[in-house]
Amino acid sequence: MWLGARNSDGYGELRINGKMYRTHRLACWIYLNLNPDDSSKLALHEIRCKHRNCWNLKHLYIGNRSDNQRDAVIAGTHRCTRRTHCPQGHEYTPENTYITPNGKRQCKICKRDYYWGNRKIINN
Repeated sequence: MWLGARNSDGYGELRINGKMYRTHRLACWIYLNLNPDDSSKLALHEIRCKHRNCWNLKHLYIGNRSDNQRDAVIAGTHRCTRRTHCPQGHEYTPENTYITPNGKRQCKICKRDYYWGNRKIINN
């Protein structure tokens, strides 16, 4: 765990030559050859790691924004995961939820009904 300064989101931070860097990003820069100025590549925490101030290489990997969104949905930390039901009123359960490759949730009932042309609007 990073014991130094943290930002308002809880990520460890360190200033180098006047610029602030997140510690988990620096760890990936030093040990995994991640360019800290390349915004297309992200230093991501494994889903099992719940600590934003962690910079343990065993808990980090390099990914992209889609990977980050997918991980947040699976971990239940993404803002959209606060919704318990789809727009048509079906509950998001593990059995009824499909996670798209870019990390979005889809209701399997609505997906099936749309595919078979049985679209019904449920008024809540």
